[in-house]
Amino acid sequence: IFIAAEAGVPADGAEGGLSLLGTVDLSSQEMELPTHGLTGSLYMSTLAVDSAHRKRGLGRALLRAAEAEASAQGVEGIYLHVEAANAGALSLYRGAGYSAVQPTPLLTTFTRALHLTHADPILMFKRVPCDGAAR
Repeated sequence: IFIAAEAGVPADGAEGGLSLLGTVDLSSQEMELPTHGLTGSLYMSTLAVDSAHRKRGLGRALLRAAEAEASAQGVEGIYLHVEAANAGALSLYRGAGYSAVQPTPLLTTFTRALHLTHADPILMFKRVPCDGAAR
């Protein structure tokens, strides 16, 4: 998990804390479910930026941090799901080089196994360069 924060007054009003601006969650657990056994990549289950702080590059920065981590781990790439109606997220991911993945029986099983609440989820993938540290 990567977090973007800034010093200041957090949303709860407490003095001297950090305000959460955004977060991204990247893991291998979803890839290793026994229903599909996709391994060799990571899954980004969440990328969120506080609405008051959007359009400032935080989403791109969090995405780059996740990609750097994936590269450091030596994996092939990152999978993620995005809701078809989320134009902002689709634009962010496409602009960063993510592409929609054509459904296969294995990938359809993967999507079902996650029990997503998204309306019309699109599975996307991006290869990341391997820095060789973890292979």
